[in-house]
Amino acid sequence: MKILISRSILSLSLPCTHCSSLSSGKSSHKQIDLRANPVLRLYYESRAVLFIMCSVNEIFFMALYFAHFFSGPYLSMFGYTMGMWEWVARITFVPCAAKHFISVIQMVAAARNIGYLDEEEIRQRRG
Repeated sequence: MKILISRSILSLSLPCTHCSSLSSGKSSHKQIDLRANPVLRLYYESRAVLFIMCSVNEIFFMALYFAHFFSGPYLSMFGYTMGMWEWVARITFVPCAAKHFISVIQMVAAARNIGYLDEEEIRQRRG
């Protein structure tokens, strides 16, 4: 079950936005209308935000992997005692979830773009 959940989370990174942007004639999935969504605008226009989100995402999955095999030194914080890697995973969970929420926003935008392109192509065929 854990493998199914982790793979479904990782599948949010599928290249849906790549397909929709390339089919619309753009050279990159990052060439989108950022005025439409303030979250995507912040995500793509701020290199610091993009770097932090991507780094924390990777750290989260590394911490889950390490916590599975060994706990590291035990730390006591906020009245709880657990292994270091579990603490790292818990701390980085929220930014990781936010990054995947942004991926869902991108997938929805990509699906809409593909729908608009298909609709336009059908109109052109009909004349």
